[in-house]
Amino acid sequence: MPKKKQHTNDIPIAWPVEVQKPKPSGDVNDLLPQIVGGVQVDPIDRYPYQVALVYDANGGQYCAGSLITPMWVLSAAHCAGYGTYVQIGRWNLLDNTEVYENIEVDYELPHPDYNSYSFDKDFMLIKLKTASQYPPVSIDDGNQFTSNGLGVTVMGWGTLSSGGQSSAIMREVEVDIVGNSECNNDYSGGITDNMMCAARSGKDACQGDSGGPLIIRGNSNAEDVLVGVVSWGYGCASASYPGVYARVSEGYSWITSYVDLGPTASPTTGPPTFSPAPTITCQELVIEIRTDTYPSETNWEVEDPSGNTVSSGSGTTCGNEQLCAYNYCVLAECGYEYTFTITDTFGDGICCSYGDGYYTVTYAGVEVVQGGDFSYSEETSFGCPVESVTCVDSPLNADAGGGNLGCDFVASSLEYCAFGGNSHCPLSCGTCDTYECEDSGIEFLYGGGKYDCAFLASASQEIKDIGCAIDDVVKTCRSTCGYCDE
Repeated sequence: MPKKKQHTNDIPIAWPVEVQKPKPSGDVNDLLPQIVGGVQVDPIDRYPYQVALVYDANGGQYCAGSLITPMWVLSAAHCAGYGTYVQIGRWNLLDNTEVYENIEVDYELPHPDYNSYSFDKDFMLIKLKTASQYPPVSIDDGNQFTSNGLGVTVMGWGTLSSGGQSSAIMREVEVDIVGNSECNNDYSGGITDNMMCAARSGKDACQGDSGGPLIIRGNSNAEDVLVGVVSWGYGCASASYPGVYARVSEGYSWITSYVDLGPTASPTTGPPTFSPAPTITCQELVIEIRTDTYPSETNWEVEDPSGNTVSSGSGTTCGNEQLCAYNYCVLAECGYEYTFTITDTFGDGICCSYGDGYYTVTYAGVEVVQGGDFSYSEETSFGCPVESVTCVDSPLNADAGGGNLGCDFVASSLEYCAFGGNSHCPLSCGTCDTYECEDSGIEFLYGGGKYDCAFLASASQEIKDIGCAIDDVVKTCRSTCGYCDE
């Protein structure tokens, strides 16, 4: 959900918060943002309104939010559709002896004008089924001073670097407001009045922090004011790209149309009568380019099957002999194939006449192409082509997450695709070209037991024959059981 923060629904960006969409701590790699260059929160109860969005009652944090009344949480719209519970009062996500609330979600309400391509109005309200006993945070109604250079604080359990390991312990970091005009120049457009930016050298939110709070820090939690929601950005702590947040003051009137911010904190309206917009399942797309000594000659773009440009870039914005990474979360469907094209106007590629340039394209955690030694252009298609006839998902549940994770769940929780699910569910994860005939790489459940294809492959011929006579096992251990043999 894009760095950062995207998740997941971020089509053109890098994390939103590059979507950077999340995971059970210690199990999979989040695709959404986290804290870079910060410190552990101390004291541990400094931010009692910090909310962990989790998949179910067993946990698995993927995004964050802020408790704004006992019954309501404010988060990011790109975090919608992944979980059914929130946890409030957490500090160490791996310490189940902590005293905290585990509250079921009643319903999610993304902003009706949220744009999943630009991340404009990246707000979501979450109604809880039972009231929290923790104190909420005040939100900015437009009267807060948020001009360029103001120090603000962001916190969460996100990764410690772009694509790095997440932190089980809540961390915080102080960054400085960057004016929208300057930020718009950095991003070459795309920063709206509904957004705000913040940066400081080596410090930022990152994958996994999406939806979490950006605050003006007071002397205590009672004096803190929520001014932003972690949304998106290119990479994490990039010197060229500030983190981007949804500006709370711009969402205030919409928030208060549903939420009573008074002492009783009763909702002013009931659940919405309309059906929520469908959540777009997306896959992380990472493009890395190291330029040569003539970066202005290099351009690249990614097109969807209809010929629409999903993303593009120029070596000019990267610089001379620099390595730049671009993260996106793009629509993931079988039959939806993308084309990456890189061009060099001089006709000598980016390697090796004038520097050691190269490029890589990684889709759903799988590197689909690398190169650099070409003439005028080079083109690569990737995704899940409709012609793939041997590609099937495993019919068996993965052992991860308590053993109830079928491919429908894996496809809706992108970090599982990256964490071995791409081989277990190649069709759902959009990785058929690579994994159509491979064994599942993770443990699966059958007949009440846990097995993996490596066990079956090394078993006696008798056991192997018995296992491969079972259709569900054949479609899970495709290579071992000869599913794709002609």
